Amino acid sequence: MTNNAREFIPAADIREIYRFLKNTKPTDVITHSSISKLVGYNILRRRWVMDTARKLLIEEEGIRFGSIRNIGLKHLTGFDILEEGRKNIRKVKRSGTRYEKWMKCVKSDDFDKLDKDQKNQFCLQTSFFSFIGEIGERKQISTLRNSLGSKNVIYPFKKILKIFLEK
Repeated sequence: MTNNAREFIPAADIREIYRFLKNTKPTDVITHSSISKLVGYNILRRRWVMDTARKLLIEEEGIRFGSIRNIGLKHLTGFDILEEGRKNIRKVKRSGTRYEKWMKCVKSDDFDKLDKDQKNQFCLQTSFFSFIGEIGERKQISTLRNSLGSKNVIYPFKKILKIFLEK
């Protein structure tokens, strides 16, 4: 057993990091060493404490931080978040395409051995990954952008799906 009370009360550290990060401005870079000094221990050994504070800032304040490898965190601007969205669309598209190919590795002999529920699950997963791979294509994104116009509105899923089905 350790004498360090911080080991048993991480909530205080989470609140301290939360307050510290909340008072930063967009584009500010916060080093791991500055957070470590704030809490009194190497934050990289208890990264979850910092990550919990970051999650709370997203949920409660709408403030997002990105990671800078071997340095720390960056308070993201709206433009930074938009760029992350673009990267994530490409990542999701790649994942959908990759898993669709994975699912095609199930041979017909193996498929025949599956029970009814497993066959349904297989078909659902393959369809899902195929859909994700398809909607992430540049052509599809461009079609969506052209169809929605330049209105600053977040559209419901049904409207977006309808646009994809019309093209």
